[in-house]
Amino acid sequence: MQVQLQWSGRTLIARLAGDFDEHGAEVFRHAIERAVRRRAYDHLVVNLQQVGFIDSSGLGALLGRYRRAREDGARVSVVGAPPPVRAVLQMAGLPQRIPLYPDEPAALGAARGVGRE
Repeated sequence: MQVQLQWSGRTLIARLAGDFDEHGAEVFRHAIERAVRRRAYDHLVVNLQQVGFIDSSGLGALLGRYRRAREDGARVSVVGAPPPVRAVLQMAGLPQRIPLYPDEPAALGAARGVGRE
């Protein structure tokens, strides 16, 4: 899996591409840890638009980052999940903890009161 990171103020946007499996989860964890160690953040936006598959390792990585973000006083949002990935997220109950948005602008606007999908 590939992880592309971009900062927008104190928001870190992580654009993932590939399979969010055991290997992908490890790549994700290392990339995010390295980024937030260097710079303070308020919001992590995880873009899954280019992710074709997610398993329990990927779910665990998302939930682990969610818990860590809460400890850091930050929020996490997931955007652009394709239908098969969204179905797995919903079956796992992830949207009860991490909000899902259709795209990055919707997640970035959440702080201004824009609703979830």
